[in-house]
Amino acid sequence: MNSEIEHLDAVLRLVQAQRKEINAIRRSRTKRIGQREYPLSEEDKNLKIQNVQKRYSREIGNIYSSLNAGREADGHEPLRNPYA
Repeated sequence: MNSEIEHLDAVLRLVQAQRKEINAIRRSRTKRIGQREYPLSEEDKNLKIQNVQKRYSREIGNIYSSLNAGREADGHEPLRNPYA
């Protein structure tokens, strides 16, 4: 039971970090390449946001997979990943 809470807490922290990172991308106006800054287009922002979402989705999916493996071994029903 305690392990499940730790897993779900890790998921919550990842979701919060994802939201924070996405909000930072949305607020940014420029990108730095070397020593120069260039305007950041909406296409670039959307691409960065998609990459962030994929990365966090993969990490959260891995946590749910390990959590559900333990639950199924104990004879409980697996939890559904609401972030997938």
